Amino acid sequence: MPRVLNHAAHWHLRAQESLLLAAQLEDPVAKAAILQIAEEYERLAARAVKRESDEAAIKPQPSKGPHSA
Repeated sequence: MPRVLNHAAHWHLRAQESLLLAAQLEDPVAKAAILQIAEEYERLAARAVKRESDEAAIKPQPSKGPHSA
């Protein structure tokens, strides 16, 4: 899986850029399309966060031996 898919910050940034662009548009159809793209970027960000937490949950944790503090 490409690494960028796992970077929520990347997708949040894309969403913000899309919102800024939409704010500048006067055509309601174009504006709606860009706002929908921003929503999709936020969904990608949420999925990246979930993948990150899922991967963290399945990583083996270091075992604590009898001499651990």
